[in-house]
Amino acid sequence: MFEKLEEYPVPIANPPSSEELVPLPTPAPSLALPEPVALEAQPLDLDWSATTHEAIDVLPNLWSRGVLYLMLGFTAIILPWAAFSQVDEVGIAQGRLEPKGNTIRLDAPVSGTVAVMHVREGQSIQKGQPLMELQSEIVNGDLQQAQVKLEGLLNRQTQLIAIKTQLESSLSTARQQVRAQAASQQASVDKIKQQQTSQQDSLGLIGELLKKDRAKVTLLNQLASQGAIPRSQAEDAERVAIQNNQLLQKTYADIQQSKGEFQKQQIEYQRILREGELNLIDKVRQVRLLESQITDAQSQIAQAQTQIKLLQYQRQQRVLYAPASGTLFQLPIQHPGAVVSPGQLVAQIAPQTARLVLRARMDNKKTGFIKVGLPTRLKFDAYPFQDYGILKGRISWISPTSTQVPPSSTATPLANSANFTSNFEIEVALEQPFVQIQGKAVALKAGQTATAEVIVRQQRVLDLFLAPFRKLSRDGLQL
Repeated sequence: MFEKLEEYPVPIANPPSSEELVPLPTPAPSLALPEPVALEAQPLDLDWSATTHEAIDVLPNLWSRGVLYLMLGFTAIILPWAAFSQVDEVGIAQGRLEPKGNTIRLDAPVSGTVAVMHVREGQSIQKGQPLMELQSEIVNGDLQQAQVKLEGLLNRQTQLIAIKTQLESSLSTARQQVRAQAASQQASVDKIKQQQTSQQDSLGLIGELLKKDRAKVTLLNQLASQGAIPRSQAEDAERVAIQNNQLLQKTYADIQQSKGEFQKQQIEYQRILREGELNLIDKVRQVRLLESQITDAQSQIAQAQTQIKLLQYQRQQRVLYAPASGTLFQLPIQHPGAVVSPGQLVAQIAPQTARLVLRARMDNKKTGFIKVGLPTRLKFDAYPFQDYGILKGRISWISPTSTQVPPSSTATPLANSANFTSNFEIEVALEQPFVQIQGKAVALKAGQTATAEVIVRQQRVLDLFLAPFRKLSRDGLQL
């Protein structure tokens, strides 16, 4: 619309002199664009000066005017919007769901190699459910040997008890035999002793009778020598005296023989008692020896039973069971073949009644404005937010100090500390512990990972554009 303005003279009140006129630069020929189609001239009652007329002649072409309009629109619309509009400055924290409060820690009771895994991390488990098994070939071998040893000891104990029973029966029989023999021998001794007493009595009577006979013989011999009685009568009396004397000698010999027999029977009685006593002592000694062997066998049996119980307990310890119902939110050992040592953490269980919170780490650079109660947006890896939405929560706890975290999981303990990053731990309380899937509430599980977007503060859009320039103004250009 400005192409035909030169046809209309513009009145100027005080036209400048030729010295005051400043020549305007003419556009380079190479930048000249095709002439636009001239618009129909409209009569205008304008009075333009020569300078204005020349300036108007060199106004930008179409594309340049578009840039100019864009700049004017930006100044009029975008700048006010950027000056008054605010955006959320978000701090990113990554972590996982953990139970709030005490958890149940399960440590390895013995050392060994993991043979079988029955569960996986994040799985719901019941009390008494097997979690993993350690290799138990050695324990099973020792247990089998101990059971075989126990069986042998029990058989030996049975045999010893049977032998002891036989010996005790034999001992009782021997005692009875000794008593019977001793009683029989004692009866013989008593009989001989009684016989000796009778013989002694007979000896005394015969002796008295012999004295009388001798006195009678003497008297009759005197009377026969005087002729008072026949000589035959004196001889008869003397013959009776001789018979009584022989009887006395025989009785005395019998008494001596009885004494010998008595001594013999006494010796036999003592022999029977001594041999019976020795036999009984030997049998009692055998019984005592068997009792000692039985006691030793019982002690070995008790030791074997204790060893079997210990091995059975060790075998039971090699199967790790869940001490309570809940969610297995930490399982450091994921595959068979791992070696565990006593006291090593093998599982951590969140009770069913535990409330879940998101425990996450945030970079130290983003923690300047965080505080308890700030709202967060939670995006769970297991439930893409594009499909299942974003859960809400609020910061419920902030660690009092930061922790040094290696840049990667492959960092070694000898890594340079300058490569470590400082993170703060935070806890986020969930507004709802479930995700809506097709109208159903699916409960979240301990151990599920998520990203928490913490709305740290609100910042003007204009400040975001000016931040690089402010930094350049503050720090200067660094080459």
